[in-house]
Amino acid sequence: MVPRLIKSSTYLLVVVAAFGLGTALGQYHSHKDRPSVAYVVQGTMTEHRDGGATKEHPKGDAWSEGKETTHWSENKGKTPVVLVVGGIFKA
Repeated sequence: MVPRLIKSSTYLLVVVAAFGLGTALGQYHSHKDRPSVAYVVQGTMTEHRDGGATKEHPKGDAWSEGKETTHWSENKGKTPVVLVVGGIFKA
């Protein structure tokens, strides 16, 4: 069940996701219409942003992905990556 947040067409979705070794965490995508936040529970995630910037997100790191964010991510580490991700979606 997805709880209603603002009006009946906007929803907050929070998930816990695990990614194995060498796994890409989604395809290259934009957050133009769906802002989100992420927190690393375990492992280190490597994020590749538009323009060539690369950032390592180790255990305990948290960040936001706003309308200017276009990226893809992968698990290049030696342990699985576990993330808690929350995002706002319009139906």
